[in-house]
Amino acid sequence: MRLRLALISSFAWFLTACGGLPVDRNEQAAYYANEAKVLFAQQRSRDGGTYLQTALARPNGPEKVRKLFNDFPETKSAYLQYLQSEVSTIESAQQARERKKHIQAAIDAQLFLPSESAKLSADLSRRIKAGNEQGSIPFFIEAGLLEFPELNTPEQMNIIFARSLDGYSNNMIGRRDIGALVEFAQRGGENSHDALVLEAQLPKMNIRAKEIAILAPYYPEFAARRREQTSARVHLTVKKADRIFADDVKERLSKSVKGIVWLPNAEPNDIELTVERARNDERVQPESVQTITYSYSDVNVFSAALLMPENASYLFDLSSGGASIEYGYVISAQYKSLPPVERVARGKVNASFGRCQNARIQNVFGGVSAASFVANDDMQRRCRGPASVSIDNLREQVFEKIVAAVLEVPVIKAVHDLN
Repeated sequence: MRLRLALISSFAWFLTACGGLPVDRNEQAAYYANEAKVLFAQQRSRDGGTYLQTALARPNGPEKVRKLFNDFPETKSAYLQYLQSEVSTIESAQQARERKKHIQAAIDAQLFLPSESAKLSADLSRRIKAGNEQGSIPFFIEAGLLEFPELNTPEQMNIIFARSLDGYSNNMIGRRDIGALVEFAQRGGENSHDALVLEAQLPKMNIRAKEIAILAPYYPEFAARRREQTSARVHLTVKKADRIFADDVKERLSKSVKGIVWLPNAEPNDIELTVERARNDERVQPESVQTITYSYSDVNVFSAALLMPENASYLFDLSSGGASIEYGYVISAQYKSLPPVERVARGKVNASFGRCQNARIQNVFGGVSAASFVANDDMQRRCRGPASVSIDNLREQVFEKIVAAVLEVPVIKAVHDLN
């Protein structure tokens, strides 16, 4: 739905230029309404519905749509059927909100008979209730949920609360709203049934660092324990590397690994992390220039026939080079009495470039002229890569491999994931 509306807006300038969409917003409602009529006649109900909803949102939209429906009752009937179909196909809370908004706009605009509007609202309400009960429309506790009054009953809310606890525990909720969940659970007081149920479930809910502050006023003991779990103290040692590289490793880890306090000195009960350089062979291939020559028959036939003298040659200068780093790093960690953990980051990163310039045509008599076209697929392949490479970019890739290996250390990964 949003994509179609975006496309309408994106091409508004084109329609205006072609004499379609009026520039004056006060006249646009009639345009969209008439377009909707055509689309419904073509059995393109979804597009017709989108255009009609766009018309209603414009100045004078309700008036223009009512006039269209009076003049063309078949369009009114098609839109009513479209809304009924949209209600029956709701599969998410977001879709329920969208359908409710569209139906309310139609009711506010008095597009249908009171009995038809009442039936639409009743059908929507039944669909929402049944979808929540059966799980076909998975509602969760979140801000704005009470905009559905049919869900504001103990039976419906108990279903949503249980689904929300399960969703948080199994990472099934994309947009988390811990604040709304706590507010709902605490509505009967801190010792109410729902508040105690939520407290018992909190250890399973993968509570993150930014959510602890929301929970702390209600569940201070859990929040205190969770704060300890969402942070860790690490003393980092970089071996067999120069000072600049060691500083770069520390800086990259501090930016990339969340929830870690990096210590300058080793202290008891903190994580000891070591990054040891075993191999780091950097090689830069100096730039070289060679002249590539294609005979007349090697050039694309149409380009040769139209742009080159017969039997002429096509030449260009190819500057090429590259860089590579063959790396190997051993990452080891020790934490309290846990067994030591060791990970290895090893491999090779490389990049090459080919820069084409001075394309020219040389005829059989020795004359030379500039060429403004690509000779053939071989030239396209040689020239479409980067014009240069940087060893710094390759070093960044190596740092990413080191970070990935550090995040394989279980105790560090657990803290990072909670942040």
